[in-house]
Amino acid sequence: GCCRMTKLELCNIQAAGMTDEDDDEDSDYERAVKAENELEDSLSCLLRLCPKITHLSISGSFQSYPHRLFQSIPAFLPSLQLLDLNCCVWMDDTILLTFVRAIGLEGRGCSSLALVDVSDCPNITDKGVNLANEIAYCMLGL
Repeated sequence: GCCRMTKLELCNIQAAGMTDEDDDEDSDYERAVKAENELEDSLSCLLRLCPKITHLSISGSFQSYPHRLFQSIPAFLPSLQLLDLNCCVWMDDTILLTFVRAIGLEGRGCSSLALVDVSDCPNITDKGVNLANEIAYCMLGL
């Protein structure tokens, strides 16, 4: 079952807009946001059931920052070694730095995390990566 899964690749996952024709009050944007939230909640539930995952890829997934999913990773995946966020358009320096600080400050989960791949993320800068590395080195002893 899922409880033994160690690798999960969910590359290029995008929420499909809702097709409920009875829901004419919602704009296309609101339906898209609602669909992304439902996808994020579903993935969070899946991760909660798979605590042995060591490699997680959500490369190219989501159009906007999946904050609840992303913030739950340290708690749900304590054995995570590699987090692949390659080509995530929502990833930026602030989100990366917040994630690294949260792992260090909370002292919970992801103590085995060795690599966060943010290559080809259009909003990540060299400065952000260097700061994240410095924080990880100081707080996590990496």
